[in-house]
Amino acid sequence: MELSRGHWDDVISKGPVWAIDSWCIACVIYECFNGIINDPKRDLTKTAAIPKSLLPEYRRLLHNSPSGRLDPKKLLQSKFLDNPLVRSVEFLDNIALKSDDEKHAFFQSLSDRIDSFPKACCCFRILPILTHALQHGSESNLSILMSVLKIGASLDSLEYEKLVVPCVVQLFSSNERSTRLNMLKHLPEFLPHLSDKLVNDSIFPHVVSGFTDTLPLLRKETVRSIHRFVPKLDKNVLNNKLLPSLYKIQQDPDPAIRADVIIVFGKIAMYIGEDRRSRVLFNALSRGLKDKFPPTRNAALQAFCSTIKLFSPEQCARQVLPAIAPFAVD
Repeated sequence: MELSRGHWDDVISKGPVWAIDSWCIACVIYECFNGIINDPKRDLTKTAAIPKSLLPEYRRLLHNSPSGRLDPKKLLQSKFLDNPLVRSVEFLDNIALKSDDEKHAFFQSLSDRIDSFPKACCCFRILPILTHALQHGSESNLSILMSVLKIGASLDSLEYEKLVVPCVVQLFSSNERSTRLNMLKHLPEFLPHLSDKLVNDSIFPHVVSGFTDTLPLLRKETVRSIHRFVPKLDKNVLNNKLLPSLYKIQQDPDPAIRADVIIVFGKIAMYIGEDRRSRVLFNALSRGLKDKFPPTRNAALQAFCSTIKLFSPEQCARQVLPAIAPFAVD
């Protein structure tokens, strides 16, 4: 405006240092809500599309007198900018200065609000900070993970691979049991986005270690979630890593885990190679029938029922029926 009036020197010599910045910010605000400015004198006076809560500051930014223009710092006090998105971004920008209690409260509430935030802001402003917090450990891992997965659900495959997958891989290698438990519990939300090669080479080796963990809860969750990985495993990993681990954990001291193993065999039966399928199933399920824990024996009977078509008539007559018949009088 001053340039068109020939008052440019006055702005430089007499106006506040922010006078030009204020005008430019007003132009940005206009274009955010109206599109490209074609005629500044005419267009900048059109305020119908600008939110009412922002309008007072917008007009002050465009004040005819440079000395009367709003200091851009004071724009941050606008009611328009007092909203969950701005507060969240501001918190994350200053997260290093926040206490553990403040972080915990923030991350717990973020997951509920994040669906209403713009995708671009979530991907490029919020997500990098969340993944960094996850990778470096936090008491709020579950809350952060939920927010990361919500953002990830809105990404295309290339964005997901670039922004989320590296974090997922690192979390599976974590020594924090709570982190590994959370990852296993939320598998359906991210496993479909992971390539078979990535699962076989970088993730499953860490997952299978859960079978021998000293924490029963982690062993149990590993068993209960393992069937979700099976469609992505190659035959070598399935035969040489998973099946031996399942055989071994059938002797787990926790009876509930032994029952879960039998259920897993029933779920993964179709993925076992035909050349060894019936033998593997019979050995595992017949062992379950001999378990002292009634739910394990019941699970074995149900698994036989659900997989009976995978046994030949001869196998049914010579092996399966003799194994299950005594339970008619259990």
